[in-house]
Amino acid sequence: MNESEDSDTYVKIPYLYFMDTSDLTELCSIVGQSNVSKFEIVYDDKRKISVIYKPANIAGCTRSLVFFSQSKNKVASDVEQFFSRVDWAYSEAHIFYVSDPYYSINALAEGKKNNACGGYYMLDFSSELPLIHPILHKFHELLGIAFCKLIGIGESAYSALKFSALFGEIAPWTITLAINPPIDTSLLNGQADIEMLHGGPIDWSIDYNTIKEKALKGKHLFFVVQNRMDTSYYKGGFLKHKTAMKDNLVQGWAFQTPASSFYNDNNTDHRNVQLSREVVFDFIDWMSNMNMKAAEGTAGIYHLKREF
Repeated sequence: MNESEDSDTYVKIPYLYFMDTSDLTELCSIVGQSNVSKFEIVYDDKRKISVIYKPANIAGCTRSLVFFSQSKNKVASDVEQFFSRVDWAYSEAHIFYVSDPYYSINALAEGKKNNACGGYYMLDFSSELPLIHPILHKFHELLGIAFCKLIGIGESAYSALKFSALFGEIAPWTITLAINPPIDTSLLNGQADIEMLHGGPIDWSIDYNTIKEKALKGKHLFFVVQNRMDTSYYKGGFLKHKTAMKDNLVQGWAFQTPASSFYNDNNTDHRNVQLSREVVFDFIDWMSNMNMKAAEGTAGIYHLKREF
């Protein structure tokens, strides 16, 4: 079922019908970043995957950005609640925002806004039949995507790493970027509640061996970027797992919140400092393009340096 309102399209489709789709243009526009489509891909009466899709402005574009979203606070709208950074635009790539299925199970079923942290996508990742991976793979196949940047920031950074370590590739060439991830599972909240909904134990660890196998093929780069000023995540996660990440070809980078004043810096929640779209993509350019000149200013302001 398709419903259009201005440039927004709502597509509700059974999972098997979506997986049998041969032409995405039958469901939505695939050119023009203002043509936003929200997909509800329904497996059964208990499971669905929500994806917001913004097509590139370029016909035949073969690049994509995939954002895992995580919301921790009660907010006003469903879009703000279940997706993050939906206001970002990047005309040269197709953009996909994936909602954590935990929200629909734990919050929408009760008819109220969710007021808890997300489930880190683990209800899907740990399922006997995960849905997010084949759905993203199908989108990328339909669009002929060659190069994907898979991005998570904050809590969702863990989800991006977990996804890339757990599942096969969704595009031939990939960057996985995890900014400020709670890399050590002791830093993750709500594990007992999520396992209760799952109906049993969950393996919360990151499989670094799989990451190394992917990296050795030369077609997938893994970046973990941590704010040095967020001391618990930096020391308790980033440095604690430095050897495991380094030995398995994960590049470890660190930055710090630009100084404003002594008093402001001491009161800043450095874990939740919001990075703009421009800063995130300057980080990517600086890390993956041998210190690209155009990103030098941002790298300098944030003291972005590779640590391993």
